[in-house]
Amino acid sequence: MKKIIIDQKEQIRIDKFLSIYFSDKNITRGLIQKYIKDGSIKVNNKVITKNSYLLKFNDVLNINVDDDFLTKKLTLVPWDNEKIIDIIEETKDFVIINKPIQIIMHPAHGNWDKTLANVLISKFSELDLNLINRPGIVHRLDKDTTGVLIISKNSNFTTNIQKQFQERTIKKTYVAFVEGKVDVLNGTIIAPIGNDPKNFRKMEIDGINSKEATTEFRLIKAYEKYSLVAFFPKTGRTHQIRLHAKFIGHPILNDELYGEVIETKKEFGQYLHAYKISFTTIEGSREEFKANFPEEFYEIEPNIDKLMQKINAKT
Repeated sequence: MKKIIIDQKEQIRIDKFLSIYFSDKNITRGLIQKYIKDGSIKVNNKVITKNSYLLKFNDVLNINVDDDFLTKKLTLVPWDNEKIIDIIEETKDFVIINKPIQIIMHPAHGNWDKTLANVLISKFSELDLNLINRPGIVHRLDKDTTGVLIISKNSNFTTNIQKQFQERTIKKTYVAFVEGKVDVLNGTIIAPIGNDPKNFRKMEIDGINSKEATTEFRLIKAYEKYSLVAFFPKTGRTHQIRLHAKFIGHPILNDELYGEVIETKKEFGQYLHAYKISFTTIEGSREEFKANFPEEFYEIEPNIDKLMQKINAKT
């Protein structure tokens, strides 16, 4: 338990204040928001669950979380694990890797040293270290989402690529096996996404603090009990493809949060793969990179690479 008395005159969002207050610790703003939503923080003895709650002068915060959250310092321990790094391309400005399953992006509560960030600092001498707690990491994939990922080597490239993400000029293609037989060839899903008030790990259509979210999709192949679908996200909300797939009645196969888990494939996670990404380099050239599918995809569809030729021809 930690007690904090607000001594600044101007009002400030509770999540922003705590991010600043714990800036020297190994704590992300996302983790702080999860603790708020989980009911672990009180203001003037009242539980606060909204990240947008405005703190005022002399407000008293009581934070009821474990010691790791409060005392873990911002240190990254190198983790030499060659299996994690599958390099697709490397230049002076960036590295493109194919992220495997069961690897989270950077240290957070519950995992301080076995993350992608720990592997990156052990593998590459050049990384943008200005990205605090996540050197080189300019965008994210969920723990059990595989596929193409951009890693930045310097601040100039970081600024360039983050601007492209903000302006939505980066094109991404995800491929997934989904539950059920999809009976339309293509479509567009427009459904706002926000936080699930009952589970901080989940997002929800029209949830708390919802933001616009749009995903286009195209059927690749329909089977008897599932379908192979390409998704083209136009926005970048947390769990967007997973939640939008569920929204149209076809959750991602083996998705523990939004679908049903296959007993024999518990360790694999959801069948969602970041297949392709394209962006503009600092020099101005448009580049495109693809990530090979994990072997579990080939177990279901041995000819998946051939099927993707039709998608590649249209995107």
